[in-house]
Amino acid sequence: MLALRDYLNHEGRYVAIYMNVETAQTARSDVGRGIKAIISEFAFQADLTIPEEYHQYPQR
Repeated sequence: MLALRDYLNHEGRYVAIYMNVETAQTARSDVGRGIKAIISEFAFQADLTIPEEYHQYPQR
């Protein structure tokens, strides 16, 4: 999966991230904590993987 992510990102047509959501398992039945863990992992992996030129936020 990581090789596919790297291939797609290197090609320049797509921006892909890979994330593992196993960290949410520690929350057990606490759904809110599990969702926060998933969002946190997504943000962490996005920051590591997505090139700086894509770090733009839409104007409101």
